Amino acid sequence: MPFVDRDESGAIVGAFAMRQRPDQEWTDEWPEVGPTVPLKVSRYQALAALMQAGLLDAVTAWAHDPSTDPLHKLAFDTATEFARASSTMAAGAAALGWADAQLDDLFIAAAQIQA
Repeated sequence: MPFVDRDESGAIVGAFAMRQRPDQEWTDEWPEVGPTVPLKVSRYQALAALMQAGLLDAVTAWAHDPSTDPLHKLAFDTATEFARASSTMAAGAAALGWADAQLDDLFIAAAQIQA
């Protein structure tokens, strides 16, 4: 019998053969759980995913816009990896009007890309 974790909305975000914490509930069947959003991806993976999605030019323009925080520009230009939870990701996504799900999808796609 599997045990599951749920997010704030009640969606199942993890399934386990053994109970990991007391707040997990058991179910009769293994649920389908979506792909895990990676915490970090390499610079190459991030840029390749943006290019494949047709978003690289827009992100580059945001990073080099004079109104963008200089630390975000520096991160875009020099980071060797990108973290999903970083302030640069949050700022870029907000500036470009992306929902959290879109950023998650980009990280999931990036993790599949190999150099």
